[in-house]
Amino acid sequence: MTLRNGDWAIIPEFPRYMISCEGEVLNQDSERLLKLSQNPQGIVKVGLVDDHHKQHTRSVKVLVAEAFVDGKTHQFDTPINLDGNQLNNRAVNLMWRPRAFALRWGRNHTRVSMGEEGNKAHYIFKPVYCMQEQTTHEHTYAASVFYGVEASEIFKSIHELCRTWPDGLMFRYVDDDRLGKIGTNNEYRHRHEWI
Repeated sequence: MTLRNGDWAIIPEFPRYMISCEGEVLNQDSERLLKLSQNPQGIVKVGLVDDHHKQHTRSVKVLVAEAFVDGKTHQFDTPINLDGNQLNNRAVNLMWRPRAFALRWGRNHTRVSMGEEGNKAHYIFKPVYCMQEQTTHEHTYAASVFYGVEASEIFKSIHELCRTWPDGLMFRYVDDDRLGKIGTNNEYRHRHEWI
C-alpha cells in the first residue's frame, strides 16, 4: 500500500472543506472540525455543503482514501478498513479493492472486529509466510489484515498452492509438511514450482 504525503487535503468537490489522513473533516471557513456520524451499516459519514448551499453526505473512508491512498483504478474502486473497524478511517488502515471484494471483506472482518456472533470467518492460528514479500505473520488473520486479502484466499493459497485474488500473492505455512520448513533444502526445491 502506498500513501501520499501530507496531513490535510482539500476535498475537490467541496473546496471549503479539508480531510485529514486521520479521518477528520475541517470547515476552512469556520476553522472547526465537523461532527461525523454512522449510518445503519456502520459506515462513517459527514455532511458537506456545496457552493449552491445544497447539503450532501459523503463517506469519510472514501474521502480519506481518495486524498491519501494510492491504488484506485477502474476495478479497485472501493476502500476497505484493513482492521475491520469502520471507525478507524486513518489512511494507513485503508486499501483500495474491487467493490464485490470490499462488500465481502466488510461482512467478514467487521463481525470479527466488532465481536458479533454469527457466521464468522475461521482462521488458522499457525504462522504463515508470504512467498513474494518474504514476510512471516502470526496466523492467517494477521496476514489477511496486513495485505488486505481474505483469510479464505490465504487458506486456499496455502492448501492448493495457488495465488490469492485480487493481488496474486502466494502463502505457505512456515513449517509445512509438503514444502518443509522455511530455509530448508526441501523448501527451496519446491519454491520455483509455484512462484
